Amino acid sequence: MLSAQAGSESYDAIVVGSGATRGWAAKRLSEAGLKVGLLEAGRKISPKEFTEHMPAYKLKNLFVMDGACYPSSACQSPTLTFMALTVRACDRLIERYKKNEV
Repeated sequence: MLSAQAGSESYDAIVVGSGATRGWAAKRLSEAGLKVGLLEAGRKISPKEFTEHMPAYKLKNLFVMDGACYPSSACQSPTLTFMALTVRACDRLIERYKKNEV
């Protein structure tokens, strides 16, 4: 199993931010048995603190659950779409976790 590590702790999933969809994602994943780390805003990290740079498409276990890349307008709210995509991504991550693919 691949895991992210923070200090001496290891996690099955890391959720960055706890907005409407990400807070739900952390809850859903932890209820399914994954050990979840939830990251919130903190101090600024300098480039010297990064040990590895890798494009997102090479990160097999990266699931993006956010709506920052989606266009929206004043007449329609994309919130339900974001939440539906988060539910789907969580279900897929849980499915892979149960097969020891994560």
